[in-house]
Amino acid sequence: MNYSDYLKIEIPDQLGATDDVELKNGDFVFDQLPSNCTTEWGVTQFVIIDKDLTDVIKIPFRGIWESYYNDDTNADDERFVEFDNHYDIITQQIYEKAIKKNVADIFIEQIYLGETIDGTPVYRQEYVYPCSDEKIHNTTKGSRDLVNQEYKKAIVSATKSSSYWNTFRDDWLANAVDCFGLDFIKRLFDFLAENELTDFHEGNYGWRANGDPCIFDYAGYDG
Repeated sequence: MNYSDYLKIEIPDQLGATDDVELKNGDFVFDQLPSNCTTEWGVTQFVIIDKDLTDVIKIPFRGIWESYYNDDTNADDERFVEFDNHYDIITQQIYEKAIKKNVADIFIEQIYLGETIDGTPVYRQEYVYPCSDEKIHNTTKGSRDLVNQEYKKAIVSATKSSSYWNTFRDDWLANAVDCFGLDFIKRLFDFLAENELTDFHEGNYGWRANGDPCIFDYAGYDG
C-alpha cells in the first residue's frame, strides 16, 4: 500500500482505546491491511507501521471507551466519551510554536495526508525508535558530566523548566546534548515548561534512524 491507500480505510465512528489502553474495536482495520504491517496504539492514536513505507501512518482517536456501572442493568458497561481536545491538532500547533522558538529540530513533524471517506483525518510521521524499545546509546563523557551537573542544579532550583532534567532518560539527554548542544536543550526545556507539555514517558521520545535524539509524541493527554 502507498500513503494515499490509507485514506481508503473504513474507520468506525467510535474508534478509540479503552481506559486500560486496549483497542475495543480491535478488528476495525486489520482485515484491510497488508500482511507486512504491524500496529501500535496509545490513548489518543492508532499507528500503522508499513514496512514498505519510511513513515508510519497515524489515525487519531476522537474519544475513549470508559468503564462504568450501569444502574439500568446493574452491571459493568462501557461507553464512548469524546475527547475535549483533538490531539492531532494540538500536535500541529505545538510544532508550529517550536519552529518560532527555534527548537523544532528535535520534534518529529506530523504531516497531514488527508481524510478518509468518512471524514477521519490521517497523518504520516517519520519512523523512529522509542526509548522503551532501545538499549542505552553511546554518549561522550563530557555530555554525561553536563547532564549530571544540570540535574544537580535542577534539584536546587526546582523550576518548571529545570524539572525536565529528571523527566527524560539520562542517555537520551546526553545524546541530545551531543547532538544539539546544552544551550539548545535548556531552550527546549524552557519551551516545554512555557507550554506546560508533559507526558514524556519512554514511549513518546527516542531516536531517529540516523541516531539523533527526538520527541515524536508531544501532545500530552488530559484524561
